[in-house]
Amino acid sequence: MIQRHDEAQASRAALTATGFEGEDLPAHLLGVNVRVLLDVDHLEHERRQAAGLGALTSRPALRVLCTLPAGERVRVADLTPPELRQIAALPPGAVDRDHGGVTRCAGPVVSLRCVVVIDRNWHRGLDRASTFAPFTSRILALPTAPRSLEPLVLEANFYGIGVVVTSPARTAVVAAPAAFRPSVLGPVAWRLREEAYAMLLASLAGDRTRPATVTGPESIGQVEPHRSTRVRSDGTHARRRL
Repeated sequence: MIQRHDEAQASRAALTATGFEGEDLPAHLLGVNVRVLLDVDHLEHERRQAAGLGALTSRPALRVLCTLPAGERVRVADLTPPELRQIAALPPGAVDRDHGGVTRCAGPVVSLRCVVVIDRNWHRGLDRASTFAPFTSRILALPTAPRSLEPLVLEANFYGIGVVVTSPARTAVVAAPAAFRPSVLGPVAWRLREEAYAMLLASLAGDRTRPATVTGPESIGQVEPHRSTRVRSDGTHARRRL
């Protein structure tokens, strides 16, 4: 078992070696223990703090927010009765309401720049890292290199997962992570960001004992760890017999 202190060191070494800068945090997202590097929209964070609005993790709330354009007034007459009921249930600070119209104020506070999976077993590590293919760049940090690097490099390059060996002697990039190309933000990806934001808020409050947890995203399906189902950077699935 890799200790928390060792995980933090391995993650920082892997991020630095692959060109990522910033402070990463421990998290449990999509059923996987990871270290996550976040970009923060400080204006949205400060707006939410002033409004008393924390993380928005309700699936119905995020679904209706995704139907509203950010910062643009939508006439109540153009909304369906179910949408109006969901909007009425939103917490203060999510939208502005006026007579006959509603404007979405809330947007994601954080985006995931990269997740780092630390594992001694590269097969299992690639499986876990591939869970995040629709959402961010991925790196697998290995404490030691396997006897044969060729199968690992082939698999990692195929799925676009960076691999870094972070042994005490030296740090070596075995495979570079593929560039992440974000798609249009939907409720599933937004919810993952909100769970990461909840983790960040807990960290800022000094509580690292209850990391944010996300159950499997309903629109893409949960990719279970330890299985050989992997997702490529382009979002396609593949199953390999390992």
